[in-house]
Amino acid sequence: PADLVSGRLRELQIEGLRFDLRGPRDGTLARLEEIAFSEGGTQIELSRIVIENAEIVLGDAVAGVIAIDGELDLSGEGLGAALEIGLDLGHTTAAFTVRSNDLDQGGVAVVSGSGESELAGIPLPGPTGDTATGGSARFTVEGTAKIPAGDPARADSWLAKTLSLKGDLILSGVTTSIGSEVVWADIGWALSGDDGGLRIDLARPARLVVQGIAPGTLAALHLAAVDGAAPELVVELSSSGPVVAWSPGGDGGMAEFAGDIAVSIGDAAAEIRATAKIEHDASWRLSAPAAVAFRASAAAIAYSGAEGGALLRHAEWVAAGSLTPDGAADLQGSLTVEASDVSLAGFKADAAAIDGNFRVRW
Repeated sequence: PADLVSGRLRELQIEGLRFDLRGPRDGTLARLEEIAFSEGGTQIELSRIVIENAEIVLGDAVAGVIAIDGELDLSGEGLGAALEIGLDLGHTTAAFTVRSNDLDQGGVAVVSGSGESELAGIPLPGPTGDTATGGSARFTVEGTAKIPAGDPARADSWLAKTLSLKGDLILSGVTTSIGSEVVWADIGWALSGDDGGLRIDLARPARLVVQGIAPGTLAALHLAAVDGAAPELVVELSSSGPVVAWSPGGDGGMAEFAGDIAVSIGDAAAEIRATAKIEHDASWRLSAPAAVAFRASAAAIAYSGAEGGALLRHAEWVAAGSLTPDGAADLQGSLTVEASDVSLAGFKADAAAIDGNFRVRW
């Protein structure tokens, strides 16, 4: 009783706290924030807050529930946190843990978790507006984030000063209503940041495999089925450094891209290795000419159409150039092409080759 009278509490237990974000806002969250961050009023000494069975019911755009259990430690100089967070969106479930000793004083939060999704009925990105008819996804994430000390009532004070996150995304047996294709994917990624900059690295080559390509797609690519079966389409993205790196500067920033994309379908293969450095303004428009360099190659591509056909044995273009803020581009470099069994527009040859400089401007 003496501790209560003097405003000292050993522990506060909150059970069944529920925020429903689906309906109209009644000012409850704003009022809680006002009380939590006000400097006046009664001062209470509190060592620990235990949260049990808390729920946040998400709105209509993303329907689901976030469940929170854990505790906040107020006994030290900073805010300690040990939270278990569960996400249930119906098609997607996930569980995460968050640990930190001094979250409000610029401390490091340790995050880990995993989840899975059943993809049937989920809209797919792209212009077709198609939805997945089957398949699943599994993902993991782990790492640390350092929140700079500041006014917790300001949203920008919770932006991470440093990040070190990594994870995996595995897609299995994804099907759509477009055709008989089945998609598999495996991506291992790492996100890191320091002093406002960000970079994305690949832990291993990202791989996408499409099985059962529709005949119409093969025809559009002038490719034929092999032994009566559609060949697999395999796409791999790799990089010896960051795939994307961004750093702030002035009223915009600098973005750098680098990577290799290899595509194979049956015996046909193509590869693009590209790098680009782009300075942009606050509207993400180019603020200076962007340097671009790439190497594009292709091999064993058989072309067949109404006007004839040819077998492209090998082609390579190694080029560099620039893109300007007004939309102009100038790329040039050495080009080599070797083809056989050529029959195009009345021209026939057992073999044909090109070796020279190739320039593109627009």
